Amino acid sequence: MDKNALVKGTLALLNEEPPTPEKWVESWRELASVTNGIMKGDPQFNLIMRLLEVCDKHFSEGDWTGFQAVALRIKNLCHNTRDTVKAGTVMRECERKGREGLYHGK
Repeated sequence: MDKNALVKGTLALLNEEPPTPEKWVESWRELASVTNGIMKGDPQFNLIMRLLEVCDKHFSEGDWTGFQAVALRIKNLCHNTRDTVKAGTVMRECERKGREGLYHGK
């Protein structure tokens, strides 16, 4: 996500109406979806877990703007974590294929 989109998203959050209970549920489901598959060994796991706790605090206090700001940070971290993991997987696959090529005369 580029910085302009982040700024626009943040400004939109500041102008939103107070959320309905359905909006809270929708936001929690979205967080569940973006964090699905993030495992304990992932580079951002501990930070994401702490930020989810901060989201829960904002939720308990009814602080929609705070919740959404932290949720946006979580979404960005999850996106970046998946890109990092995907890049590492691709590199390992290329290395494996390279080694197989060496062993099989390819």
